[in-house]
Amino acid sequence: GGLLPLAALLVNALNAESYLAQAHALERMDTQRRAESISATLYAGAALVAVVQNWVIVGRGVQEFTLTKGQFSFVAPTLTLFGGFVGGLSFGAASHEYKSLELQLQNAQNSIDPWLEIRRLAVAGQIGAYGAQAALGLGLTGMRLFNRIDTPTAIRRFRLGMGPINLLLLALGGVYLFAWWRQSTPLQQYLANCCWSKARAGNTDPIPAEQQQREFDQLLILLYQPRVSVDSKSQRVPGSLGDTVSLEAIQRLTIDLPGAEPSSVELDLGLIGSPVPDHFRMLRSNDLPSLDIGDLWLERSQCTWIPSDQGQGLRLSGTFRQAQVRLSLRLRYRNPLVDLAGITTIGGRQGVAYVLTAEIAPIVLRPSEPTPELDRAQTYRLTGENHLHPKESR
Repeated sequence: GGLLPLAALLVNALNAESYLAQAHALERMDTQRRAESISATLYAGAALVAVVQNWVIVGRGVQEFTLTKGQFSFVAPTLTLFGGFVGGLSFGAASHEYKSLELQLQNAQNSIDPWLEIRRLAVAGQIGAYGAQAALGLGLTGMRLFNRIDTPTAIRRFRLGMGPINLLLLALGGVYLFAWWRQSTPLQQYLANCCWSKARAGNTDPIPAEQQQREFDQLLILLYQPRVSVDSKSQRVPGSLGDTVSLEAIQRLTIDLPGAEPSSVELDLGLIGSPVPDHFRMLRSNDLPSLDIGDLWLERSQCTWIPSDQGQGLRLSGTFRQAQVRLSLRLRYRNPLVDLAGITTIGGRQGVAYVLTAEIAPIVLRPSEPTPELDRAQTYRLTGENHLHPKESR
């Protein structure tokens, strides 16, 4: 029926929209995020082709396309043609997802999640299955175009071949979803593979100092990485047709520093933002150049204690004079434990970078993702003496 292709299109379109929204918000993407975005887009394209196929075959009753040119006539079965396109697009999508998973496994180093490895194997199987579907559909279509077989024979062979392929895809999809559901959170993954974990209890070899430092750095990031959030509201902007357009705009930025104390905290902050445009233009980019707004935000911000039911530490929060569509933020956070560990800041020398918009959750950038505009922003050093000192008592 037509319900299943429509449901698949809806799910894949929402997934692709999420990845494309992230891609639009970033200055540049690294290889992993680019592969994920391409994969999601190709899966959405395959789902769209499947919906068109269902409409053409079931809704319009078209079993074959005929093209006549002079004395020559070319006939392509609808089912095999669309089936080959769906398989080809899905093959490309699965290939890019496999590339993304490979990069995740490479970056995991010694703490590989076994469920992530199972996901990779499931995607490898999907690559083979989708490739077989594309070869079957396009191969039979080519044979019909050159009059090697007739349309009923092509359709019959395609359905016979797709029987085991569909069963294989169903099994691989089930394995993939189960592995995705069982995949560990970053903290669970750390506890399962750190030097005092059960998995490594039987290994009595000395732990290299470099590995100890790396594991401790990772633990500090998990426990003390700054948390950021935004408050937004709808704002009316004049349109190019004399109408008004509603845009979600960021009004307030909040930064939580877990474990921070005024006597020992140190924070380097760099902030750029894209303000809400004066006019909304149809079919054109409405992104304004990013501006350095760190000093303007700090003037209107205030420091308080994090509420006891939300954690322990300091909260820095402030509004913007002009609402922002997108923010890019870099934080280099130091607390006593960071000094004790002998590292520069939480997240390494470059700290932690974030991209925030009103429509999607905050994006924590990986070290491999370039931020040329954010790198040029003025850095402001905040301490308990000049800014990070709450007025009220804890």
